[in-house]
Amino acid sequence: MQGSDASGAGLGSSPGSRSAGASAGPGRGMTARWAWGVFAVLFLVHLLDSLDRWLLPAVLRPMSEELELTDTQAGWLATVLLISYALWGPFVGYLADRLWRPRLMAVGIAVWSLATVGTGLARSYGEMQMARALVGIGGSTFGVIALTILMDLFARGVRARVLSAFYLAMPIGAALALSLGSAIARAATWHTAFLVAGAPGLLLALVALALPDPVRGTSEGVDEQRLRLHERVGPSQEDYVDLMVNSSYTYSVFGLAFSMFAIGGLVVWLPTFLVVVHDMTAARASFWLAAIVPAAMVLGMAIGGWLADRYSRVNPRALFLVPAVAMLGSPRCRRAAWARRASPLTAARVVAFAFGRSTISIHLVMFRSWIKARLFRKGESTMTTPIRVAVTGAGGQIGYALLFRLASGVVFGPDQPVALQLLEITPALPALNGTLMELEDCAFPLLSEMKATDKAEEAFARADWVILVGGLPRKDGMSRADLIRANGPIFTGQGKAINDAAGPGVRVLTVANPCNTNCLIARSHAPRVPSDRWFAMTRLDQNRAASQLARKAGVPVASVKKVTIWGNHSDTQYPDYKNAEIAGVPAGSVISDATWFTETFIPTVAKRGGAVIKARGASSAASAANAALGSVHALHVSTPSGDWFSAGVVSDGSYGIPAGLIYSYPLVSKGGCNWSIVQGMHIDDEARKRLDASAAELISERDAVKDLLGPAA
Repeated sequence: MQGSDASGAGLGSSPGSRSAGASAGPGRGMTARWAWGVFAVLFLVHLLDSLDRWLLPAVLRPMSEELELTDTQAGWLATVLLISYALWGPFVGYLADRLWRPRLMAVGIAVWSLATVGTGLARSYGEMQMARALVGIGGSTFGVIALTILMDLFARGVRARVLSAFYLAMPIGAALALSLGSAIARAATWHTAFLVAGAPGLLLALVALALPDPVRGTSEGVDEQRLRLHERVGPSQEDYVDLMVNSSYTYSVFGLAFSMFAIGGLVVWLPTFLVVVHDMTAARASFWLAAIVPAAMVLGMAIGGWLADRYSRVNPRALFLVPAVAMLGSPRCRRAAWARRASPLTAARVVAFAFGRSTISIHLVMFRSWIKARLFRKGESTMTTPIRVAVTGAGGQIGYALLFRLASGVVFGPDQPVALQLLEITPALPALNGTLMELEDCAFPLLSEMKATDKAEEAFARADWVILVGGLPRKDGMSRADLIRANGPIFTGQGKAINDAAGPGVRVLTVANPCNTNCLIARSHAPRVPSDRWFAMTRLDQNRAASQLARKAGVPVASVKKVTIWGNHSDTQYPDYKNAEIAGVPAGSVISDATWFTETFIPTVAKRGGAVIKARGASSAASAANAALGSVHALHVSTPSGDWFSAGVVSDGSYGIPAGLIYSYPLVSKGGCNWSIVQGMHIDDEARKRLDASAAELISERDAVKDLLGPAA
């Protein structure tokens, strides 16, 4: 019987975690709540930054009339801001690599806020230029640092959405500037509008002083000790060389530069354009722009972030293609807007849409490439992001048997670091800490970090794989239904913890028995995790079946292929020998004893777990651990041609099995857990009866725990 260790259910709630290496959080003691709190502050500051950028175009005409500025002089006020922004950027980046970023950012916010107030107090063109240049310096300080902090707070899989949300501050700020800003200018003066816009930034500068500074690169999953060492050493000349030869970075920088060249002019002159070319009143132009521009920007940024996240999982080039397609569509929109025959509403709409679609993905690519090049210096080029593997019941026999092989690299490859995040019940933590000592003593080169805890949320934090080994064992006199009910609360809680804490690409393998229904319960409480990420382990049954066939045929077990386990991991499972092959020949042709298959082979495989318990006085441990690792490896790599493997997955109705059951099928993988059910296999009447019988058992198990199932059932 697999996964029946008494320890490892992760039921304890008292402190007692032991950690080696990086923590699962954002670093420097930060939690997810802290991360979103920092995001909220940065969002508000970005909103004020956007408000100031759009406030100048909103009040440009009355300001130009009062100061008697030519169009060239008025345009230069925006140009001097952009020039100071660009020239100051490299310097602030240099400082941000060496100083406490929130404090430096707070200084930048204060400078730009005071400069915005100074814009309102300016009485000459020279004073106005100086104020706008300082706005650019302060805005550059904030813009550079805020994005690096966000990149360190949020993992790669959610960054596009986080940045999309961050950039939603732009349309909100634009709407406030175009509506309230211009209204204040009309009701009072344009001076008052700048005074009102600049004052709140001073308060936010004080708040920024109190923000934590996450460890640089912590969201990349790299060992925190290495990251802290890198912080102390600081970036080298080689770091900057690596950055400049990073084609993703350089293309993104030039793409952003050219797009801002085009967009900058639109931002400054769009309100004036609508008034002069389309004969709109200032109030009406402000109204339409305040309504249309922010809405189009929200739409464009939301689409850009969603598309970047969705398609970059399949093709990383999507991070470039999304903004490229948006920018290629912009010229047609702009030509339509410039036409005199175009309605004012059309002009505002198409220009705003062209602006909105071209923002988020370019920023995402540029800063994602920046942090990657910055982290992986020459001399550490072989260091890659570790795969985070969470194991429950890690202190039990199965856990002990699999941890060392996980750390050795046999599962994910000889160049892939692994981080182990181990869950145990509180009383078993001392023994698990002893296992951590042994893992340390092995000095596995690929073991980047490890931690032990009795809290599921900590163990599952940012996990790429979760192996659910721990569960209550079956005791004397306990029926299978009793065992399912006893384990239900464990997997209810763990499913919720996976949903809340695991990484965006997490895969879950359930080993603890009854693994099919335990998997069903856990999955039902994790609606965030797609159904194709859940697996119940029947690889042990497959290995047992392959071994029995090889032994009977007198051949090495490597000669046995295409062994399938159908259904439940129980006595009702169907080890399919009719579709199996031995040395490329159907198994039935190699083994001519038909009665052996039905009277010996199937019962032996189905009841092998009980035989092991009877023989050694304990359930299968090493063989179960081997099968668990074999399952993960089979999903991680491409399946060899002419073979397949077995695992319980969420049924899609294939082979007449009711959809939604966790049912074992033959699978093939294309690597990266991109798997599919093998179709077109021959199922005769006998096999049909066995498949249906196992499905019926799974239905009865599901009905027995119906009250324990969650929203994703």
